[in-house]
Amino acid sequence: MSNPFKILDEVSLRWHHIKMMLVAAVGTFTDGYDLTMLGLVLTPLLASFGISNIKSSIGVFWATWLNALPIFGFLIGAPVFGYLANKGRKRFYGVDVALMSIGAGLQFIAQSLVELAIFRFMIGIGLGADYVLSPMMVAEHSNARDRGRLLAIGFGGFWVFGALVASLLALMFKGFLNSDLYWRVMLASGAIPPLIVIYLRRRFPETPRYLARIAGDVKEFSKVVRQVLKADVGTDITLRTDDRGYGELLRSYIPYMLLGASLWYLFDIPAYGQGFFISYIANIIGYNNPALMNIISIGFTYLGALIFWLTQPRLGSKVLQAVGFGGMAASFFVFAYLMHASLIGVISGILLFSLAKFFGQVGPGSVVAVGAHGVELSPTKVRGIGQAINVLGGRLGVLTTTFVLPALLAANSPYAYVFLGAVSLIGVALTVLFVPETANKGLEEASMEFIH
Repeated sequence: MSNPFKILDEVSLRWHHIKMMLVAAVGTFTDGYDLTMLGLVLTPLLASFGISNIKSSIGVFWATWLNALPIFGFLIGAPVFGYLANKGRKRFYGVDVALMSIGAGLQFIAQSLVELAIFRFMIGIGLGADYVLSPMMVAEHSNARDRGRLLAIGFGGFWVFGALVASLLALMFKGFLNSDLYWRVMLASGAIPPLIVIYLRRRFPETPRYLARIAGDVKEFSKVVRQVLKADVGTDITLRTDDRGYGELLRSYIPYMLLGASLWYLFDIPAYGQGFFISYIANIIGYNNPALMNIISIGFTYLGALIFWLTQPRLGSKVLQAVGFGGMAASFFVFAYLMHASLIGVISGILLFSLAKFFGQVGPGSVVAVGAHGVELSPTKVRGIGQAINVLGGRLGVLTTTFVLPALLAANSPYAYVFLGAVSLIGVALTVLFVPETANKGLEEASMEFIH
């Protein structure tokens, strides 16, 4: 075979692909759950430690840092595990969710805000590792036609599912538990999903791309391909490892890695801004139930995910990404105008908030924020590094949101939404001008990784 991956690229969608996606999705589910839940329980949490006003300087300080510490954990977990991925994707798969589960569970016993911050930092290290490893595992096992959709549902879709579960549980248990126990149970319950999948992740096979292009293990490659296809693939497979040096590969691919990182940076500013500070946004429009507001917006988000799933193989990822960024920009600009004119109300506020979520999931939330550019535009030998750079770009976007938006939102300023709209417009420009189309292409074709 001139291209040993052709048979994997052309196979139809199998249960193996779906199972891999579901087990991999637990990490982003946990991320969506934890970050959303923190926003929903922030008021009783701070009150437990003597901070009764979340808009006070000390309240804004701790709201900011409790959101930020997991992101700083990403800055360690992503590059470390991006490097380790070249020693075996599977070798470290399970360590990531173990770190998440321990950090989340320890939140229940936090006796101070400093302790809570440390535990949240640990969650972030595990999430950083997972954001590198899981998309690589899914992409390197996937067929060409369904790879983009598996990444979109498994990561973008499950992040939203985690946010939905957090909102539903916050509604169900609000008033049922005393306020101190309430936030502890809600945050610590995020330990359960990653704990469940540790064993399952350890049982998954190594990726065929790693076995072929890095390890050069013909026997294991053939075994994994037979496992995916449920058929004998023959004995005439010739594997050639990638003998190019890391310096050569990085010089060739760093522009694509930085492009993906820049787009993820731009998307995560508005996406996490909406999630982190939903309580402020609800206050601006005069709505006192942010959890229900979040559930409504999630319905719009899943509609966006459905449209992506139905249209991506035909329209391509690039078009949908540009449309999504553009729709987000329009939603934010209209919100800012109505707010400036004192015309924003509950219905219009929830609708515009939800439309921004909808367009985000139609496009960048299903492409950029699932690591598609990191795994599709980097060749196998430096894919871990490329994905780590992409993840770091996204987390820097979250940090920008965390440190820029609180003061604007606390001051009820329409400039917060002008800022989010402008960021989204830059995303449109970068997508149209520089992003190559990767839909329906094998990983090697998408990343221009010519077999040699």
